[in-house]
Order: sequence, then structure tokens, then C-alpha cells
Amino acid sequence: MLQGWVQIAVFVAVLVALVKPVGIYMARVFTNQRVFLSPLVGPIERLTYRVMRVRLDEGQDWKGYARSLIAERMEQTLGQGSAPVENSNAEHAAIVAAIKAHDPEGAESTMRKHLTSIRAMLFGDR
Repeated sequence: MLQGWVQIAVFVAVLVALVKPVGIYMARVFTNQRVFLSPLVGPIERLTYRVMRVRLDEGQDWKGYARSLIAERMEQTLGQGSAPVENSNAEHAAIVAAIKAHDPEGAESTMRKHLTSIRAMLFGDR
């Protein structure tokens, strides 16, 4: 039992000791000041920006942000393999079956579940 309390105390001490240096480092990174990793990471960052055609001197408007967000979500969705497509096909089949069975409540319920799963797949769980 004592060992557990010692581990907690050491963890808290390390955490408290790292707050100020990590905070200073983050402040410098977010204000584009040079940090000790700049010589190592800087060339990689500049190459990435050049390949992706990012211009640091231009801000990003809401349309650019929306395009980036949609592209990222599409990449994440398509990168999940065929499972989402198979799930979507099964949900479509269930909706059609409910319509053929003249079950409007079932069709509505199944459609709502389908739309919820698509929204979760595209935009993450909210």
C-alpha cells in the first residue's frame, strides 16, 4: 500500500516539476519562436508545407477550413476499409425491407439509425 502512495507522490512531483518548462516550450512553439527542436523539425515542417502548398503568410478562411475538414474526414472514412460500406449496405437493405413491409415506423426508425451511424462515421461521435 505504501508503494502505491510513493508512486503517486513521485508522479505528482514529476508533473509539477515539468509544468513550467513544458509551458515555456509550448508558448514558444505557439508564437513561432525558435526552440531546441527547431533545427531537427524545422526542415521537415518546411518540406511538408511546401509539398502540401501551404502558405504561412496567408490565413485560412472558413471555406478553406471546411474543405480541409471534409477532406480529412473523407480520408479517415475511406481509410477504414470496407466495413463502413458493408454496414451502410445492410442498413439500406433494412430500410427497403421496412418500406416493402409497409412499416412506416420501422422504416423511419431504421433510417434514423442509419443517419446517426453515417454522421458518427463522418464527423465522429458527439
